[in-house]
Amino acid sequence: MTLSSREKILLIGVAAILIGAGLDGATDGFAFLGPAGGFDSAGGLLTAGGQRGFAVAGIAAAGSASSDEYTHLNGFLALYGRPLLVVGAEALDFGGVDTGDSASLDVELANGGGMPLFLSSIGPASGGNSSFRVEWPAAPVVIEPGASQTLRVLYRASAAAVDRDTIHVETNDPFVGVWKLPLLGFGVEPGVPVIAVDADALRFGAVPEDSSAVLSFTVRNTGGQELLVGPITAGGPPYTVEPDSFALSPSGSMAVEVTFAPAGAGIHVDTLLIPSNDPSRTEPYPVLLRGATPADMRLLSPAGGSFLFSAVLNGPAPPDRTIVVRNAGGDTLRWKADVSDIAPWLSASPDSGWTPPGDTARVTVSAAPAGLTTGLYSGVVLVQNRNRPILDLISVTTSFLVQPFTVDVSHDPETASPGTEVTVTAEAGVTVDSGRVYWRFGGEEDFRSSGMNRGLGGKLTAVLSDQIPGIRGIEYWVSVHGAAGEVRVHDPEIGLPARIDVWIEDELAPDLTGGRHQMISVPLFTGSASGWEVFPDDLGEHDPARWRLGRYRTDAGDYAEYPGDLGAPIDAGYGFWLITAEDRKVDVDGFAVYPSEEDSCFSVLLEGGSGGGWNQIGDPFAYAVSLSDCMIRADGDHRYSLTEAAQLGLIEDAFHDWRYDQGGTGGYVEADHLEPWRGYFVNNTSGYDLELLVPARESVPSLSKNYALSSLGEGGWIARFRARAGGRAGQEITLGARSGARPGRDRWDRSTPPRPDDSGPGLFAGGTMRADWRPPSTRVERWTIRVAAGGDEEVLLSAALPVPPPAGCGLVLIDPVAGAALPVEDGTVYRYVSRPGETERILEAVCGPAGALAAEGISPGEPEALFRLAAPRPNPFLRGTALRFSIPRNGNVDMRIYNLSGRLVRTLIDRTEEAGEHVVDWDGKDDRGRRCAPGIYFLRLNHDGERSATARLVLFR
Repeated sequence: MTLSSREKILLIGVAAILIGAGLDGATDGFAFLGPAGGFDSAGGLLTAGGQRGFAVAGIAAAGSASSDEYTHLNGFLALYGRPLLVVGAEALDFGGVDTGDSASLDVELANGGGMPLFLSSIGPASGGNSSFRVEWPAAPVVIEPGASQTLRVLYRASAAAVDRDTIHVETNDPFVGVWKLPLLGFGVEPGVPVIAVDADALRFGAVPEDSSAVLSFTVRNTGGQELLVGPITAGGPPYTVEPDSFALSPSGSMAVEVTFAPAGAGIHVDTLLIPSNDPSRTEPYPVLLRGATPADMRLLSPAGGSFLFSAVLNGPAPPDRTIVVRNAGGDTLRWKADVSDIAPWLSASPDSGWTPPGDTARVTVSAAPAGLTTGLYSGVVLVQNRNRPILDLISVTTSFLVQPFTVDVSHDPETASPGTEVTVTAEAGVTVDSGRVYWRFGGEEDFRSSGMNRGLGGKLTAVLSDQIPGIRGIEYWVSVHGAAGEVRVHDPEIGLPARIDVWIEDELAPDLTGGRHQMISVPLFTGSASGWEVFPDDLGEHDPARWRLGRYRTDAGDYAEYPGDLGAPIDAGYGFWLITAEDRKVDVDGFAVYPSEEDSCFSVLLEGGSGGGWNQIGDPFAYAVSLSDCMIRADGDHRYSLTEAAQLGLIEDAFHDWRYDQGGTGGYVEADHLEPWRGYFVNNTSGYDLELLVPARESVPSLSKNYALSSLGEGGWIARFRARAGGRAGQEITLGARSGARPGRDRWDRSTPPRPDDSGPGLFAGGTMRADWRPPSTRVERWTIRVAAGGDEEVLLSAALPVPPPAGCGLVLIDPVAGAALPVEDGTVYRYVSRPGETERILEAVCGPAGALAAEGISPGEPEALFRLAAPRPNPFLRGTALRFSIPRNGNVDMRIYNLSGRLVRTLIDRTEEAGEHVVDWDGKDDRGRRCAPGIYFLRLNHDGERSATARLVLFR
């Protein structure tokens, strides 16, 4: 049997109902809703509000009307008789069009629902002043279920400038009241060449040494005159370009090949510069080049490239050690192993060999103490690639400590607790004179010391009673003196100090403030405890109305919430979100955390996700650690500082800490330290897993890491914006120019980490950025600002200019929806009211010399001078309706409600208002607070006694 499209839609809907019936209380992500941090006035969990997306009968889906999740619900919605708008494009880009000419593009609109879809209004947001217009259809339009309609948009290039606008389509789709189609085009003077490049970056991946890889991109001439390109240059080897110079006629194109031929191991980053005679480009077009070359030989063991032998004078030889080398190249590795002449006590076996690609070679290293006196000896074992003995060489440093007599050191008990008495014992096979124990707390660099008491024979003891600090842990080493000399056991200069396991019970975390999201971590080894074991004893049985715990999942790009799979235990190095309805205290059990034995660092995994991703981490130690001391480990054991890793494109050099200001507004700040009990977000941009190496070295934290104003350079400036809606403030974003920045993403730019909720308006530079820096320029630079706020809310966008643009340059904020172009100064506040169905507004910040701004038609001006009373929504209404109006200038506004007989029922406002859009709610009550009877009422609006407007309201019971 063959099913029609209509039958398939209905079948999907039935399946959705059956699936939904099996879901009880499904939670859409990890969004804590509401201004009170997720709890209403009665302490209950808020499940509606600013949540993006929708949920029906237990099935949740988020995204635009063109997304798969949305489309898969077509049949489900059809069963309920709803219209559903499905679109074939999310934006239209006309590219370059000769001035005076025009071009058109189409987008398909379809009705995937079960009722007719009405398109009541179709047109550009800028109205008649727009360079874009809708050729067809003319509103109103009706699209029957299963049918479609072509929307054709015409762009006419009137000047040599970039044109942007948005087509607004008002619909009766219950989920998309107003659909918006962004438009982009730019006019070019006839006879002017215009360059277009279809790539911003070329990533070659890993290419073996002495091999090569080729990637290409296309250069097009979208102008009307011959385009001259070249010479195209890179920094030099290992990248070459072919062809490097050429000419393109109008509409012509050229495929350019870039060859990566590495001659040395490592990561190779460069920028390809493409100059042309395009008059709109004063700088060459940049294309980022990135490739990596593995070494033919890679040392796998020992970690750090060194090891220590230890033996007693005239005693047996110490156990052998092993060097492990992997062939990371593509050919058979011919190698040999040699011992330096200064270490005759060393030997290596075998001394040569052949290893296939991907396999490992093992060299056994032995030390013989015969003929040596007491002391510390050093030597080197060299493993060489016989084909390239100078370029491919591994050096392993060996040390040999020959001691005059043996000393065994132990402590009792094996596991201590804070305040317990621990005895350190040193026992020698001969009579000893004296001994000292050297100890330090976790994170300290210097050791304190205490004398040891001498007992019978060669036994020494020392008691550490008040010196167990608990959560920080303790390390020690021992020095013993006798007639034959000194023996040092666990000496950190030649090895690792001994560590005492410290068990912590009921360690109190910092107090939890009710109603606030807090990103937390646990600086203890809990034995991989889960949320079931850590929190219910203090917070009570899990109740989402009282407390919630969640963690960001890098692989999935969303939040997992307790009691589901958080993807990580409650243990050292992990970060989590926690919110409680009331102020609470939490205690945790576990062992004190020590660094790994191989490099005195704690390794925190940074997952790569799909092309990179956010990781929620925590300080593993019970003390603060400076991020400047941390490193990134990649490609085996290659280590980079955070700055170097950012320059290589491995990470974003920013650790984001969620904090609240004095006004109670939460937001991300950039940290310069990891602090115990706090969680952080860091962005792995490499595409594969990395390790963050956190050293066991305490440092004093500062409040936050700020951009140094002195490093902006000549022509640098800073602008910071913050949005407020409904009394809730959102994240601050930073725009500006600084020396060292470059077009596109660079080490100064910052992405916005995933937010814990949407209780405040989202504010982003471009798509998702928190800071977007450009190089100082004499051209006009543009930044997109996305304000995610809606629902008839008043939005205030405030600006601060710690360092204003240079003299002669202006910063202008453009709102194409309201027709506003406002000059931005320190303290400027831009105010607008979200329109019905509007979930976000796209603004633009433009900076440049006054003359250049004027040349592009940017002239600062107030919003359109309009007096307007919009249709009340909803109308008719049951409990309340929103009354939206705009006034052209500041003045007195009088808004009153009358009944059919003309009697005054309610004075809503009678006060001075500022120019712009406003919204006032009427709850259906009179001036005495009594519920009005059902029926017809009239609204009358007056402005300064000069203008007036009326509207009819219908109140239902």
